[in-house]
Amino acid sequence: MHKVGVPLDSHFTMLGMMMKAYPDLVIIDTKAREHTDRKIRTNRTVTELKEAWGVFEELKKQKAYVRPHAFGEKDREISHLGFIPGISMMNVPKEIVKDEVLSMLRKNEEEIPRFEIVQVRVDMGKNSKTLERTRAYEIQCLQRDASRLAKMLQSGAFREKPIYVPYHMKRSNPSIFKNAIKRQIKTLASQWVIKINGFTDDMIECIRNKVLESWAEAIVPTKNKGRGEWKILMDREAHTSTMEWLHEHWVEILDLIPMEIANASPFDNPKITSKSSNHPETGSEEGTVNTYGTVLSSLYYGTDNEDE
Repeated sequence: MHKVGVPLDSHFTMLGMMMKAYPDLVIIDTKAREHTDRKIRTNRTVTELKEAWGVFEELKKQKAYVRPHAFGEKDREISHLGFIPGISMMNVPKEIVKDEVLSMLRKNEEEIPRFEIVQVRVDMGKNSKTLERTRAYEIQCLQRDASRLAKMLQSGAFREKPIYVPYHMKRSNPSIFKNAIKRQIKTLASQWVIKINGFTDDMIECIRNKVLESWAEAIVPTKNKGRGEWKILMDREAHTSTMEWLHEHWVEILDLIPMEIANASPFDNPKITSKSSNHPETGSEEGTVNTYGTVLSSLYYGTDNEDE
């Protein structure tokens, strides 16, 4: 099931284009609102729907979207709590983010409502300027659970380590909301990657803390994790320094891996595979699931209005 978000007067045009291309498409909810998400059911992928004649052009024109519906067909009333700044969706899969949120929620020993992490567009409103719109992960849940989940996400461990900016702050504190958007724009533009190869999960756990003593922000798996490939993330300004640090400490890093763990690895010769600091990787593929205990620690709640 997918969700189409667009002003009502354009719904019928866009849905008509989709249905003409794919007659099996079914509109699930038909209630009319001034601006609404309209659910549709089809076996087609989002990419196939966008490729229907005229659909992609109309989406761009209306600043609209088509994306998978994260919940079941019967769960139509969804609340969008807020977005998570400081995380690059290209480098950190949503599964990692959800696992970290769940681990923090479990500390309260309360029943946890179902929620999902979804990539969305975030902006300050209809007439947003370039520095007032971005893409980020947001937290979604069933509408009936929204109040309880929002309270849980702002208490306990989350008081010391806040993870998201509530959407209501767009109205109640627009300077904070705008600066969080700017922080996300900076993250997406400035996060660079150094790839390493030949590591199992256990090996990464042995070296993670040492690597993070450099300018590295995190170690996450790539889509080639099955072949032992991982990404070290850092700010672009720290890329050269991090590369030099890794080469200088590489033997020391590998010595942290116990012999029994190294011998159990199916991979040969752990190595840095990014060749040159002059041609850095920027992380263009999605990764896979791994525990990442620090990925949500960079939430910016400043109130500085200076443009970057």
